[in-house]
Amino acid sequence: MAYVKIFFIKHLKNALSYIDQERGPDSLVDAEGCSTEDPKLDFRLKAEMANNKGAVEGVHIIQSWNEQESSQHSAQFFQDIGKEMVSQYFKGHDFVIATHTETGKTHNHILVSPWHNDTQKKITNKKIHLYKLRELNDKLCLERGLSVINQKQRTREFYMPEKVRQMTRFNGRSWLLDLVQKIDFAKGLSTSREDLDSVLDVFGIKTRITDKHITYYYPGREQGKRGNKLGSKYNLEGLEKAFESNRQRIQNHPELQTLLHSFHANPEGVASLVSKANFPSEQFKQSILQQGKKGSGSTLHPSEKELQHLIPADELRRAKHKSIVEYAQANKIAITQNKNGTWTLPKRPFVEIQGNTWVNKRNRTQGNLIDFVAAYKNTSFLQAVAEINQNPRLLKLEKHLSIPERSYNSFIIPKDKQMGGKPAEILLQSLFSQKKTPYAHAESWMHKSQIQVHENGSIFMFPQDSHEGALVFERDTSGTWNKNKKGKTDQPFFSQTHPGRKVSVYTDPFGFIQKGMNHLNHRNHTVLVMLDWNEKTLDRFLSLHPQIKGVHFKDKSAEHDMDHLQTKYKGLGISIESPGHTRPYPGREHTL
Repeated sequence: MAYVKIFFIKHLKNALSYIDQERGPDSLVDAEGCSTEDPKLDFRLKAEMANNKGAVEGVHIIQSWNEQESSQHSAQFFQDIGKEMVSQYFKGHDFVIATHTETGKTHNHILVSPWHNDTQKKITNKKIHLYKLRELNDKLCLERGLSVINQKQRTREFYMPEKVRQMTRFNGRSWLLDLVQKIDFAKGLSTSREDLDSVLDVFGIKTRITDKHITYYYPGREQGKRGNKLGSKYNLEGLEKAFESNRQRIQNHPELQTLLHSFHANPEGVASLVSKANFPSEQFKQSILQQGKKGSGSTLHPSEKELQHLIPADELRRAKHKSIVEYAQANKIAITQNKNGTWTLPKRPFVEIQGNTWVNKRNRTQGNLIDFVAAYKNTSFLQAVAEINQNPRLLKLEKHLSIPERSYNSFIIPKDKQMGGKPAEILLQSLFSQKKTPYAHAESWMHKSQIQVHENGSIFMFPQDSHEGALVFERDTSGTWNKNKKGKTDQPFFSQTHPGRKVSVYTDPFGFIQKGMNHLNHRNHTVLVMLDWNEKTLDRFLSLHPQIKGVHFKDKSAEHDMDHLQTKYKGLGISIESPGHTRPYPGREHTL
């Protein structure tokens, strides 16, 4: 399985010294247009010819394969793939390529001169290069009988701008994420732009369409976001493909036609809907009205063209206008009223509720009862509407229509009440005793609401800045505490940073509470404490703190991943150490 990464590097020295080392008995080094002994000099000559001494001195591409395929072919076989890929994509650019085999996974390190030999144009630092290189790499690998990574795992359908990606690395909160998932939902229920606008309007989202572009306007924001900035699924062409797909679904599934027809069996509702939609067929209108009457034996079904307009947006509008406060009170969801008369969620004063709308002041998202119920029940928007309107038939639509699952919550609604006093203390002492950790160390985290005991006896450990996920400890009949994960657990339990070059990593909160609490008082120490071992948490932390040159694991929870991590980070110049592994690597490069 082939994998490609790309980095724009400021200094060639570290990269060249690393890739030039012999890495395995079959390692190879070759070059195109430059010397393998001192390509740095050749690269700089090209820069002087182009009268350009920019910050980026080279483009570093890493191309790797899995162990199974690596064992089936020679190093030369894989180097030829790398040379062909770069020669095709960066035609006219000099490069040096080194093929390493020491890890059991054959991989190429390719350094490309940023300046074209003839035009002297420079390769720009753009993410699009990564996607196009991966596409070309997949093509070359498939031609040679090698496997490729599933395209769905890395599609560019939803391109998140770097600013938004930085905002959402740890807590996932952004109006842009909310916008995208609501567009996804609207597309799944639409067969035309009119349908799309009707569904988006339920969430307060407006659109503006020109000959070439569609722009989405999130409520409360004056500046819109063009569809092509979100990805190909959200521009006009992508929308038309989705509409046509939904039309085909309706045409090819008679049971879906019957289901959509049943939503409008009420004569008055259909008469209003037909009038607003300006249907061409009076016969169809009258047939629907007749079928709504008791004892009617009519079996006339709408035509495909007419049925396209029957997506039940009226169900969404009905759910939208219902009161959030009334729903919360009916379902015993704790809400409090502040001095200004505004309702808020406990410990979430930034989530304000007024009538049938809510606003998250912290991340500038907003919505209505549909979002609120979806967050509370952790369900899809359609399932939320079905519950609000008490119409379970809506759930059948999910079987036929392409409605993606929600992947984002603007906030979490607490469901369980906390236990306090002596009963909570007894439970905490039991858990900390099992973990061989002093109970006294738990008190500071309880004050921060990161450790909570709920009335059902469960103990929750939350991330530092979010309640979107937690470790949940529950005691079985034998008195043993068992750990489960709830929600997003890839956010840190605790972290503190310092301009230093090393980070101490704990993959278990108890290990940190027991052994590493003294780091809290060390202002010159960088610490990362995970809820549970998660490679994504480490990746995000390192991407936000590029000064880090060394990672020191304080426990053995990630021991089985050490070889993988050392291979992964060696090209970035980050040393990885653990109680059982110590292996330094050269200086870090500037990544894309």
